[in-house]
Amino acid sequence: MLDLKAIGEYICFLREKHNLTQYELADKLYVTHQAVSKWETGKSIPNIEVMVSLTKLFAITIDELLLCSDSLDHDFSYLLNHYPRNYIVYQLIRQKLNVNLEDVMYLLNNDERSLVINHLINNDLDVDILSLLPYLNKRERRIIVTSIRDKQILVDLTSIYHQLSQTERNLLEEKYENNKNVTFFR
Repeated sequence: MLDLKAIGEYICFLREKHNLTQYELADKLYVTHQAVSKWETGKSIPNIEVMVSLTKLFAITIDELLLCSDSLDHDFSYLLNHYPRNYIVYQLIRQKLNVNLEDVMYLLNNDERSLVINHLINNDLDVDILSLLPYLNKRERRIIVTSIRDKQILVDLTSIYHQLSQTERNLLEEKYENNKNVTFFR
């Protein structure tokens, strides 16, 4: 079944990737900007002639355009190799993919990993910190621990304390060293 919203998001992604406004895309396709807006919001999809024009303009296949939502059930590695990485990472962050973040972190480059970490800190991503920590590098772990310390990420410290290195524990305890009400398990 076609997911009009996913198709619309993909058209919007492609348009923005090519630095086009809705008006400019509409001119190239000989349609109104309102039609482009309806596609991008998932209220309708282009007719077949316009779809063919879209595929030529963006150098994609009709399958890629129409099945972008169905393809999200594919292997994550496949998605990264066959679709625009930015789009797939965006879908990962929006939790539109049927994957566990910890299972795919190793496939992301440093910029993509940083983007994921930033969304995690901003509470835009619902991920179990306990399960994610082992898959993070030292720099990323430090960022997460600092965010926990600064209460940007709320987590039960006793649930993750056993996974932390001594350096990470010290970083956490800096904030609490003068507070005798906080006890860590050692």
